Amino acid sequence: MIVDCQSHLFFPEVLEMMRRRKTEPLVYEQGGTVFLKMGGWLRKVPEHYSSGQPSWPSWMRLA
Repeated sequence: MIVDCQSHLFFPEVLEMMRRRKTEPLVYEQGGTVFLKMGGWLRKVPEHYSSGQPSWPSWMRLA
């Protein structure tokens, strides 16, 4: 079994704290899209990443 250990869940409080940061990693909004920036790495943070609702791959769902 392969387990993806990257977290795609962001607590709203952590995102808010990262918005106030002046150094990376930081979070900012541009054109209505939220971004996480760290060095040359830039990632969109869709709203559902902080919803707390898991989205399991079909092979991991219970019948």
